[in-house]
Amino acid sequence: APITGPSPASNRAIVLFGWAAGVIVAFAAPVLIQLTEHRPLIRIGYKGSVFAGAAAVGGALVTFIHGDGTGVLISKVGVSASTQYGINLVLISLVVAVTSRRPFFELIRSSLRWTIIVFALMASAALMLVVLWQRSPLLSAALVGPLLAIALYQRSTYRALRAMKLALTDPLTGLGNHRHFHDR
Repeated sequence: APITGPSPASNRAIVLFGWAAGVIVAFAAPVLIQLTEHRPLIRIGYKGSVFAGAAAVGGALVTFIHGDGTGVLISKVGVSASTQYGINLVLISLVVAVTSRRPFFELIRSSLRWTIIVFALMASAALMLVVLWQRSPLLSAALVGPLLAIALYQRSTYRALRAMKLALTDPLTGLGNHRHFHDR
């Protein structure tokens, strides 16, 4: 399962409407998407719970940042996004490490390498979304294109990772194949 960055919508909800709204959005978005993709219910529940828990922690930390202004707004979005990303990274990597018997820290390092750009894009999109929403909620529609581009980039990264895995393993057993043996 790819590690994803924080949802711009959940960060916007946390910064503009509080942690409770952020938790609802963070839970509902991945659950609805994965239901349409017919993912296993256990996976849907786990991912939704991880995202909601991460949003709750991010929202709680944002409540300690007081004031108005550009710096405060950047701090709120940065804290919310970084917290959600970090918790998501650790918990999803932990499950993958246990189920695949791969070293946890190796998974963290690999996931960071593959997802840090997506995280940066999503965090900046969240900041833009908050600013546009504060100006006029209708202006938020201007981010449809960039968010679609981020989603397509994330999907292509996931497909590249999946293709790499399929090239090195037997799809039926999940064990390394002859090519994987020679690479090792």
